[in-house]
Amino acid sequence: MPEPEAKKGKTRSTDGDSNEAPTPKKTRPEITHKGDEIIGALPTEALVKSLEVNAVDDATLIGLLILALNARNVSIQTHGSGHSTRTKLVQSITEGGRLCHDVERLRVAARQMLANVLSCSLGHGDSGLPARIAGDAVGADAHLGNMATEEFLSCLSKTAIERVGSSLNVLPRQRVKETRAAVIAEAAGSTYIHPAALFALSQAEIAHHSEASRDYSWGYGDTGDASDETTEQADGASRAQNDSLGPEPDADLDNLNSDENAHLDNEDPPIVQERARAPRRHAVAAE
Repeated sequence: MPEPEAKKGKTRSTDGDSNEAPTPKKTRPEITHKGDEIIGALPTEALVKSLEVNAVDDATLIGLLILALNARNVSIQTHGSGHSTRTKLVQSITEGGRLCHDVERLRVAARQMLANVLSCSLGHGDSGLPARIAGDAVGADAHLGNMATEEFLSCLSKTAIERVGSSLNVLPRQRVKETRAAVIAEAAGSTYIHPAALFALSQAEIAHHSEASRDYSWGYGDTGDASDETTEQADGASRAQNDSLGPEPDADLDNLNSDENAHLDNEDPPIVQERARAPRRHAVAAE
């Protein structure tokens, strides 16, 4: 006689299953996610309003800028252990969760924070024009090292090395290697600075820096009143702006003053007067 088929559906629990602890009932949090959003929005509005209307002394402003550079919503790309350094600097100016008012300590921390953030090096840590403007503001040209070296001059084309030689009253030699050696010998004992390494912005860079910035929204649901024609115009303007950022022709390099390195005869740190030059990144590549 065939055995009856087992009924489908829930089966009785075995003795082992009966020993399992019951699933705890999910309790409602004291503050829901929506409540947390409100709590975040109200202090933000109050903070913005206080920064607009409250009197704040210079020392406090310096401290606030240091705090802002280490804020969780601020991403800074630097070489090395930048985040940990910035965190330690913030800890050095806060005591018991409050900003200190020691002006000298704030100044030191501000200098170290700026040194950690600003960079002119190529790559993901490049700060761009703001670092150049900062260097010009604090007289960083005076601390530039000698560039009349084999390491740097070997990176220049024949035209570029002859232009450097002309600024130092060195006549072109038959071979580029000989011209380079003559330039190094002429600049020995002094500090030669290639115009592309100076912090002051060129006229082209000033014009680019003065352009109005644009904010782009990547929201999918924001249709607004924008039409397809407006979108195409915006895309065209964006492409035109990208094209304008290409390498400058090296015609600007021909406008260099012939006495740009007259300071080499002096013992004082080099002070280069106003001159026209190609943007820094493309000064060598444009040759």
